[in-house]
Amino acid sequence: MINTTEAGRQAASQEYAFRNEPFCPVYTVARLQHTETLEAFCQTATTLCNDYVFGSLSGSVTVKQELQSTEAVQKLIADLKYGAIGVNFWGGICYTFAEGKWGAYPGESLANVESGIGFINNLLGIAGMQKCVWTSPIISMAQPKLEKNLKKQGKILRAVNKLIIAPGLKPVFELGSAIIGIDLSMLSAMGVATLAVIGGYFFSRRS
Repeated sequence: MINTTEAGRQAASQEYAFRNEPFCPVYTVARLQHTETLEAFCQTATTLCNDYVFGSLSGSVTVKQELQSTEAVQKLIADLKYGAIGVNFWGGICYTFAEGKWGAYPGESLANVESGIGFINNLLGIAGMQKCVWTSPIISMAQPKLEKNLKKQGKILRAVNKLIIAPGLKPVFELGSAIIGIDLSMLSAMGVATLAVIGGYFFSRRS
């Protein structure tokens, strides 16, 4: 879409994904043309989010560490009209931070409610709070480490699903097998067979 031209603004105002709040995960990609510089991108992205995207509860900004302190990015964060903003993490996590606020950006009315009126949290009782901004490195200790062995990770997740859906000894064995990379059911079968052979040997000797 083009947000720097009249055609782009008309397209944005009629875009279904921008004007409706989904109650399920939806991933929408908006291409901002004529935004070759960081300043132009931040300015256009601010206009798009504030004026065309439904809701003002929370938002997320993903930015490289070395660009986070630039004037353009700081202005973007300051100008975004959201009650809570997570920099380099999902904005919904801001709900768990009691010192901040969780609620729509001030300015909504009963005649035109999108994300609500008022907010919760603000444990410190800060007066006149418009929004809160929480920042994090792009990769933090709270984020799961990406596994290089995706096949192993897939086996682990499938085993976890089976264990949750139908708890039992078999899914426990499957989960253990996926984690350590050895088929424990085969190992246990070999153990039983070995014990049987050893038991048979000693039984025959005693006979």
